[in-house]
Amino acid sequence: MKKKIIIVSLICLLFLFISHIFSPYGFLSGYGGMEHRIIEEPGVSGKTCEIRSIENKEIKQIHLPRSMNGYKVIGIGPRAFTGCSNLTNVKIRNGIRYVGSSAFANCEKLEKVKLPDSITEIRSQTFKECPSLTEILIPDCVTRIEHEAFQECTALPGIDLPDSLTYIGENAFEECTSLESIVIPDRVTEIGNWSFHNCTSLKSVMLGKGMETVGARSFSSCTSLEHVEIPEGMTVDMSEGKMGLFIGDGAFSGCTSLTSVTIPAGVGHLGSGAFEFCTALTDVTLGNDLYLIGPGLFYGCTALESIALPDCAYDVTITMFYGCTSLKNVDFGDGVYKIDESAFAGCTSLEHIVLPDGLKTIDDRAFQDCTALTDITLPADILEIDQLAFFGCSSLSSIHYGGSTEQWQSIQFGDSWDNGTANYTVYCTDGTLTKDDLTLNRDR
Repeated sequence: MKKKIIIVSLICLLFLFISHIFSPYGFLSGYGGMEHRIIEEPGVSGKTCEIRSIENKEIKQIHLPRSMNGYKVIGIGPRAFTGCSNLTNVKIRNGIRYVGSSAFANCEKLEKVKLPDSITEIRSQTFKECPSLTEILIPDCVTRIEHEAFQECTALPGIDLPDSLTYIGENAFEECTSLESIVIPDRVTEIGNWSFHNCTSLKSVMLGKGMETVGARSFSSCTSLEHVEIPEGMTVDMSEGKMGLFIGDGAFSGCTSLTSVTIPAGVGHLGSGAFEFCTALTDVTLGNDLYLIGPGLFYGCTALESIALPDCAYDVTITMFYGCTSLKNVDFGDGVYKIDESAFAGCTSLEHIVLPDGLKTIDDRAFQDCTALTDITLPADILEIDQLAFFGCSSLSSIHYGGSTEQWQSIQFGDSWDNGTANYTVYCTDGTLTKDDLTLNRDR
């Protein structure tokens, strides 16, 4: 009888042990089912290792050991806890120096993360596709957030970025659809391409004073974005080859709630389509350090009514205001020498244009289908008006030209430059010419 009791007791103990080591809170082989990899770090003495993987993907909590088989645990390896679908909270103890790429990716129930002061960067895809993540504490020593680190963390409402941060990688917060505001610290010099793309709840963005590059499509399709603050005080440093803040192609494309934007001094480059399809944009101020403006800058900004170009702008670029159907007033400044292809095509509210002295070229289709345009003032410096430049400007009746009739007739006109216009009159310094006169001369 005594022997039976001992056997039953041993069986029960064995059952409890097995249940414990294979439970979500268990510690298989004393390490929670975690496997390690021995590593050698330059400048680090002693035996060290990183957590490589865990056998039990149903684990709910993680307890990182200080050592495994005599090796000090200093890191979490790439993909170590990827796909732990029941993991809810992670607190990584001090002494862990790094968390590898994709270490916690696809942890569907992960809600809260606290990183230790010993972490200096958040590597690529570390928390990618953690749709329940609502809270993360990033310590002050972190300097870099690498690409796709928080991509598709759709429940994350906000994040405090530390002052130590210098870099935000490509797609880092892409499709964080609950993120409502972001303040970029002053030490950050670069925001990577697509970094906040499609953050559809994002309402406010404040860029830091140290910013040098806002990457392509970095805030595109942020459809709730109402306010963007680009700080004053940035300077163009020519001595080191720097040309001021670079705002990349399509950086704010499709931000359909953005109503106003101020580009201060210190911004040197606005990329192609940087504000295209910002359909609520009505108020724009452009700074005096702009040396390069990309094509299609305000393409399809249907609410924009007026614009003043800075004196440093030398080119109204291709499709810069294409389809800006509410645009009525344009101040060209003193530096523009060329109006590029389709720059104002489809601006159906534009009525009057005064082009600056020094303008040399009006390119193909520059004012095509500006159906409300009644009069335009051209400088004596104009040398070329290319094909279809005013095609379809059905209300155009007056052209005020700063030179003589002889000078007008020496201008190089492209084919069909005035097709579809009204029977306009050209007012020169020494007389007038009519469309019929000019057509007759061309026919001869």
